[in-house]
Amino acid sequence: MTVTVLFVEDDPDLRDVIAYELDLAGFKVLTAGTGEEALEILRERPGAVDWLFTDIRLPGLIDGWRVADEFRFTYPLRPVIFATGAAQERSRDMIESLFMRKPYRASEIVSAFHVLREGWFSCGDDVEALRHIKQRPLGPKLSWAPPGEEPAVAGWKA
Repeated sequence: MTVTVLFVEDDPDLRDVIAYELDLAGFKVLTAGTGEEALEILRERPGAVDWLFTDIRLPGLIDGWRVADEFRFTYPLRPVIFATGAAQERSRDMIESLFMRKPYRASEIVSAFHVLREGWFSCGDDVEALRHIKQRPLGPKLSWAPPGEEPAVAGWKA
């Protein structure tokens, strides 16, 4: 099964490089440069996005937190990766999510998605059911560590 990722990043060069690397890694990638564009994709293509990667600080009125809130309102079990370059930005406690600091390498993003994929696909045949569930789950909270360090994962190990 191919996983579709919505990659939300305002830097067009970074967005293109990461989208290319995710595509090479076997993911289907949709891209948006603003929160408004991301919400438009989510609303026009219901069910099409399996995972969300969003920069927190985006141009316009809608930031990455709001994009994730909208995504999670409809799909509470689907993974989200947040990214920010702001030193004082704090991660939110969201289940099935990773928080990454910029700058990061394309390989780190691909690795993070592979960690999520392993956890997601460990559900076996229930993946299709998870795509349609609407209740708030009790699941692990994931966090990301720099290369060479092990991520802190509550409840399971990747």
